[in-house]
This record gives sequence, structure tokens and C-alpha cells, in this order.
Amino acid sequence: MVRVQSATKFTPVPMSEDFDAVDLPDTMDTEDEGHPAVTSEMVLVTPAIARDWLDPDIRRAVRDLDMGTAETYAQDMLTGHWRWQNEDPVRFDRDGYLNDGQKRRLAICISMRPLWMRVIRNLPPENVRVMDSGRSRRFFDVLKMDDYPASRNLSALVRAAYLWDAGFKLQKGGRGTKSPSNSEKLAYLAANRELTLAAARGSDIHRGGRKLVPPATASFAYWLCKRADALNPRTGPDGDVLDDTETFVTKWITLKGLDEGSGDPVAALNNVLTSAKSAKARLRPQEILYYWIAAWNYFRTDTPIGKLSLPRGGLNMSNMAEPR
Repeated sequence: MVRVQSATKFTPVPMSEDFDAVDLPDTMDTEDEGHPAVTSEMVLVTPAIARDWLDPDIRRAVRDLDMGTAETYAQDMLTGHWRWQNEDPVRFDRDGYLNDGQKRRLAICISMRPLWMRVIRNLPPENVRVMDSGRSRRFFDVLKMDDYPASRNLSALVRAAYLWDAGFKLQKGGRGTKSPSNSEKLAYLAANRELTLAAARGSDIHRGGRKLVPPATASFAYWLCKRADALNPRTGPDGDVLDDTETFVTKWITLKGLDEGSGDPVAALNNVLTSAKSAKARLRPQEILYYWIAAWNYFRTDTPIGKLSLPRGGLNMSNMAEPR
């Protein structure tokens, strides 16, 4: 059996003031029927140590490695968002097997950043069966703890906006799509505070707009158009800055002043979504978003459009509509 190297062989580097202020016990009085006592210590886990701890003979008792999660952790480590104070310890059983923490070890190898981590040794081997049986904290739980209104809707909006700016405009997720960590999403929200207002406005658009557009999609479409308004403002005849987004949304909700025969973009949007609902055709969120943005672009440029349709061959990264 491959055994774990002793942590005492490695020379630690100076720790931060926050770390020095924490009282950390070195051992736990948990001797069990002649077995060695469970120990707890802080270890500076270097990429070399992390690589040793990823040896299949050490971690064979735990789950397969999750590269996507490890890359997310590594990004947090590289950007300074990783918080060792909040992480679970790394646990080894008394036979020397790594019970958990393999994704964090892989993240250290990816980021090449050594990190201080709590390491617990000599745990009973049967403990691994009940580890990680709980549910991880979701982003909307974090927002709710910070008293953000409409936390579930805001959570979806922040993720969608983050991915849009990262180049993933179809929001499909899955292989190849970046999965931002909670820390990255909190930092993005802090830099884009208007997302909070957009989340609330999206709920209004959903309810007032005959529930044709899901709240998260409505919030995202509203935010994208508002941002385009701010980046490329238009002025009216009197020189005042126009709020095209709110004008578009108000017309969408009230349906006042629609002119079906004149190529009204809001009427075209209403027709395509209403027709899909009547036919019980399930539109994907990215398709609804495409229709919304396309209609808004026609509206903003005073261009008539009789019927909205998706690009031939379907949506992809290159033909997804963007607010202008």
C-alpha cells in the first residue's frame, strides 16, 4: 500500500495575520480500541504534495476526479477568492487512504499555488461512507443569507450574465462551458450592482407579460438591453436621452399602441411567443432570448419586421442576437 508522506517533512511558509489569529488544536483525544489517535494539523500543501496525494493507491476509496469542479477551484485560488477558513479539512483514514479533498488537491496542481489546509489523520475507514452526503450551498442560498431580494431569480441572472461576458452566449452549460464559482459570481455581482434591479424587473415582466417569458430570461433580456442603452444612448427630438428598454417593456406589458400591419417589433415578439404557447411548443430560454433581443434591435432602430424567426440551421455562438 502507498502511504501518505508525513507533513513534518515540509517546511511551511509564513502565514497571514488572519491565519495567525486562529487557535488551531494539534490533536484530538479520540483513541479507539488500540488504534492511533486521530490527529489534526495545518499543512502547507504544495503542488508536489498534492500530486502525491492524488496517487490512485491513496485515493482509491473515494469518488472519481471531477476536472470541471477542480478547474473552478483553481480559478478561485489564482484570483484570490479561495477562503481556506471555510473549507472542509482533508481527511485520511487510519490505513492511509485519502477520504476526501481530491478536487482541492487537483486544483492546487492546476493552479500551482501552495495552500495551507487542515489535515485530519487516522479516521475510522468506515467514515467515508457518510462523507459528502449533504447538499452543497447553492448560490441563491448565499444571496438569501445576504438578504438579496428575489435571490433565486438573481442567482440565475448573475450566472447568465457572467457566462455571456465570458463568451458563452447560448447558456447551454455542459462540457466546455465554464462553471463560475460562488466567489466569482459574488465578485461579478459586486461589479454589476444593476443586476439586482434587473432581477426584480424581470419578475414584473414575467407577470405583466402574460407569463410568456420566464422570470430569469426576462431579467437577463432586460439587463442586456439596459446595458446597451447605457453604452449607446439615443436622444429624442428635444435632446433628452431615451430609455428604449423601458419603452419597449412597457409596450410589451400593456400591448398599447400595437400596430400589427405596420411591422411593429413588439407585436412580432408577442405573436411568436403567443403562437408557441398556443401550440404547446416549448421554446428554450436561449430561443426566447434571441426573439426578445431581435425584436428590441428592430424596435430601437425603427425598423419594421413582420415575423421573427430563428437563424437557419439553429442558434450557435456566432449567430446569437446581441443588443445593439
